Amino acid sequence: MLAASFDSYFHNIGQGLFYSSSLNFFYPIYMWVRCSRRDYIRRPKNFVFKQINIVYDCGTEKDQQNLYNSIEQFAYQTNKELHLLVISHFHKDHISGLERLLNSFKRKYIAVIPYFHPLERLLFYLLNPRMPDWYLDFLKDPAKFLREKGFSNIFIIFGDEGRPPDEQPDDHNIPPNEPFPPDGDFYLPLDDIEGTLKLVDKLKGFSKKYLIRHYEEKLNKNGNNGKFKNIILQSLKNDLENLQQNASLKIDWGFLSFNFLCPECKSTVPIWLFSFYNYHYWEGIMFLLRNERFQKLLEKVNGDIWQIIENSNYRNQLRQIYNYLVKSTNLKEFNNSSLTMLHTPYNYKEQDLFSLKGDLRFIYCIRYLKYIFPFEKTLGHFLTGDINLNFDKFNEFIKHFGKLKENVNIGLIPHHGSQYNWNNEILLNLPKCFWWIASAGLKNKYGHPHENVFENIGSLGRYPLWCNELNPVNFKTYIYWDLLKIC
Repeated sequence: MLAASFDSYFHNIGQGLFYSSSLNFFYPIYMWVRCSRRDYIRRPKNFVFKQINIVYDCGTEKDQQNLYNSIEQFAYQTNKELHLLVISHFHKDHISGLERLLNSFKRKYIAVIPYFHPLERLLFYLLNPRMPDWYLDFLKDPAKFLREKGFSNIFIIFGDEGRPPDEQPDDHNIPPNEPFPPDGDFYLPLDDIEGTLKLVDKLKGFSKKYLIRHYEEKLNKNGNNGKFKNIILQSLKNDLENLQQNASLKIDWGFLSFNFLCPECKSTVPIWLFSFYNYHYWEGIMFLLRNERFQKLLEKVNGDIWQIIENSNYRNQLRQIYNYLVKSTNLKEFNNSSLTMLHTPYNYKEQDLFSLKGDLRFIYCIRYLKYIFPFEKTLGHFLTGDINLNFDKFNEFIKHFGKLKENVNIGLIPHHGSQYNWNNEILLNLPKCFWWIASAGLKNKYGHPHENVFENIGSLGRYPLWCNELNPVNFKTYIYWDLLKIC
């Protein structure tokens, strides 16, 4: 029997998001003990214990000290080991605590981030001008920054622009009898003792040539002349070459898997899956390239995008261009680009691999409420970042997660509860997701979370929860696998 406690936390850091979870695996190693002259019984010889720590986003708009306190507390509780870091996008309210987080952990293994063109990363900097110096270093080369902070493996995830239509599978769920890992996948060892846990990469590889060709076709379609098209394509090529020195380029088809190596039968058992979807509104680049003021600005810096940051006059000009385009075009949709993650135990429903029990404690508004409830063998977290659920590829987005979405019981309301990012269709497509969390400040200027979103969720028999400066949301449950059924 393999057991695990699953403890997840939406931290009370105000207008932002800091989600963490810990998987504490526990497995007994047995030995045969003589109980009579002829008979033997199995008794535990020792126990294997391993903790896996996960973080999804780490930032807040204003309450930095409260965020730092939450980071230090989480690092202390997890023995300063971070096994998986996922960043949805590069806005301040999702990334402002990144450097403090990485400095607080001694050992770091896997980082997963979305891809943005250098021009888009430049816009992130303009939107967050008061961020410290490390933020600019991160935007210039995210892979190098994370490598220098100690991550052993870095995945950069591409979305639509990275997967050719003729290579898209109809369904990327795991075949039930597929061996793990197939040839070409790698093992990331997470322990050196018997009963080890390993992380397996089954994310689909990325075609750099296809991406460059894809951008070139879009630039031609939008009527950009050769000079500016070459600037964008050359910056793209240089960026990909730099990133490949420290990271693996992937598309969002496939998954990461935690595998348990059973010490008795010596087989490899997948027990926890992480699936990703990258919604990347990269068309925002086209709005900039069609703007004459921006074209002149590019000529002044000879196509060197990062020179704009070093000159305050150029920065102000680009900020004025951006503000104009946000009002006159659909460029503001760029702010909704996000890397979505769904993580869940592997294939437990059909094979009845474990049972669950748990409790959820939280403070909602001023009243203190305590819930203890059964989970009916469903467990999965759906983390959305700032994605806009009203985008035209919503059906593709839902289909992308396949049967895994049937396991989801807790979801994150996108963009801190914004009514413009919410779509009631998500409730119909996640039938067992009864708990929805909005991470937003108490007195934020945006009106998050919006009352219409909470009313829509409540009207369908679901439960919206508000995580704010005073009220964290904590979830804990216990999981059991019968290894005799799956080894």
